[in-house]
Amino acid sequence: MAAPHSSQEETNFARLSRLLINIGTHVLRGVFDSIHPPLKLHLVLTNARSFTILKHLKAKRILNTKQWNTLYPSVKGSVNSQTFDITLLFLLLRNLCGLSPPTTGWTVMPPISDLSLEADLVRIKHYRNELFAHMPQMHLTNAEFSKYWEEISTLLIRLGGRQVEADIRSLLVEAMDPDDQEYYNGILRSWEERDDRLLKEVYEIKRLIMQGNENPPPLPPPPPPSVIQMQNVFHPGAGVGAVFNVGAVEHVSSDTRSLQVINARALDARSSSDSSASRCLTLPDILPQQPPPDE
Repeated sequence: MAAPHSSQEETNFARLSRLLINIGTHVLRGVFDSIHPPLKLHLVLTNARSFTILKHLKAKRILNTKQWNTLYPSVKGSVNSQTFDITLLFLLLRNLCGLSPPTTGWTVMPPISDLSLEADLVRIKHYRNELFAHMPQMHLTNAEFSKYWEEISTLLIRLGGRQVEADIRSLLVEAMDPDDQEYYNGILRSWEERDDRLLKEVYEIKRLIMQGNENPPPLPPPPPPSVIQMQNVFHPGAGVGAVFNVGAVEHVSSDTRSLQVINARALDARSSSDSSASRCLTLPDILPQQPPPDE
């Protein structure tokens, strides 16, 4: 029987989560504010281009209702980046700030030689996913903690400047009580659940597409959340079977096609007397051909 995890290992996980959530959010907010100053933020969000992009992301359910209401509060002009969490900041940086993807793209860890802002954004997402991989146990050994702490701290100081260094040093030695640990673990759980929902929607779309084949190969049952988050899923526009990294799940297009429409097309293909009805529908058949803005 495996030895139980020590309270120190659980504290390590919570402390690293706090580094990424608290200081990571602060740093990304500083970057965002430097591009779109707070006093002009409401003008940026209400201009036609930004509104169209964000509306598109909302239709794809990448931007959820709570985030939309944060960007467009009931009191016009009262939007404040201080209310943006790290997930929303990351999305806005990629879509409204004129950034170009690194040479390796938005979903692949860039080489250590690439120290661009865009590459560091990818690294932050990568470390978030690394934490997700530890979610079932919510513990980190001292060796794992030291490695991640050094890498993430270096990244955040590079993005946020030396002014965040003191905060990072303080966080390393501050006491972490059980309430603190549960709070930060809860935030990670909410991120994980959102990603799980997106991945399950992708799986459902794939299942319905394969129903368009007269004799579709059986799909395995959806993997559990602890596994599905780290698996590959098919790339939109490339047909069933093509894959990409789970970090790119936000690129799944569902803006103009509901599952009902997809299902109807699949059933039409099945029932048609035309010999082409037996073919398996591919994503280009039912999803937009032009790639949407990067999520």
